[in-house]
Amino acid sequence: MKVGDEIYHPDLGVLKVLDWSDPSLLTVVKTEDERQTPFKIGKQSGWTRIKGKEQENGEAYSEGTMAKENKPELSEEDFVVRAIKKLRKPPYKGIHSVYSGFNRACKEYFGTNPIEITQRLAKEGKIVVRPAKGGAMLYLPQDAPRVAEDALAKILEED
Repeated sequence: MKVGDEIYHPDLGVLKVLDWSDPSLLTVVKTEDERQTPFKIGKQSGWTRIKGKEQENGEAYSEGTMAKENKPELSEEDFVVRAIKKLRKPPYKGIHSVYSGFNRACKEYFGTNPIEITQRLAKEGKIVVRPAKGGAMLYLPQDAPRVAEDALAKILEED
């Protein structure tokens, strides 16, 4: 994505990008607007990028996220597992979803809410999510701290 690229928004039509340096907003102008009045739209507001003339087939990029342009296509599971492995700092086995930068990177790459992705992967057993102050800790299943097994039974157990 660069200044001058055109994008399509289902409600606004074809827009020309003036600035995309803000992490959450695009500054755009309607191409058919004679006054060229700039305004801002959210980066995850459902727009698609129209490919440039140098790209032969006239397909559009899906969901408005800039991060996918020059990066390998990773599945959500591969992205999260790779993030946990690369962002954790020894001796820790997991990452904090916010403080590690995972949430921002995930949102930038996929253009969706990282909480939905991590919750779904946790339900599938691909990762383990534990609540933590200011976010959540993400672990690979084999590295997750074990939950105390039946603590109530141990407490009430007669000696």
